[in-house]
Amino acid sequence: LAWGSHGSVYFSDFGDNAVNRLDPDGHVAVVWRGLRGPEGIVVQPDGSLVVAEQVTNRILHISLARHRQQVLVTIPNPGRGLGIDGIARDPGDGSLVVPNAPSGTVLRVAMSGRVTVIATGLGRPVGALVLRDRSIVVVDEQRDAAFHIDASGALHPLGGLLSVPDDVVGDGGTGFYVSSL
Repeated sequence: LAWGSHGSVYFSDFGDNAVNRLDPDGHVAVVWRGLRGPEGIVVQPDGSLVVAEQVTNRILHISLARHRQQVLVTIPNPGRGLGIDGIARDPGDGSLVVPNAPSGTVLRVAMSGRVTVIATGLGRPVGALVLRDRSIVVVDEQRDAAFHIDASGALHPLGGLLSVPDDVVGDGGTGFYVSSL
């Protein structure tokens, strides 16, 4: 899920290989088709979308205004399991925070496509949230846990027992919510 302008919500439909938009009046519209396992969505300030394709392990930039899709980056998938799931936008520099589930790492992807590693040593990280101080909360569905990643890339377990956490979202303040499969 991702908030759009004027209270709309964008959501991926993995089964239909599409991204949809739910408007405040309850109207649902397909905004982009032909994706291969869409998962994470980020709405850019200009209204374009960044979408993670789980099947191909690609990050796509989609301009709805120009009706154009381009591959921002393809991230190697060392195994044959499911690929990238959730993604987040870092408002500090506009980069993407990508929990790379297949490799147990968390990556930073610039809009130029440049990739750097933020953290390693996770099981299957699937969701991320960038906090106000630009540190990161990531959920790991293999380790049934949430972790705080500080500026050095160190992992700090967050309390509580989770059962297959899938997504994390901020509460608008200093807290967050985690969904579970």
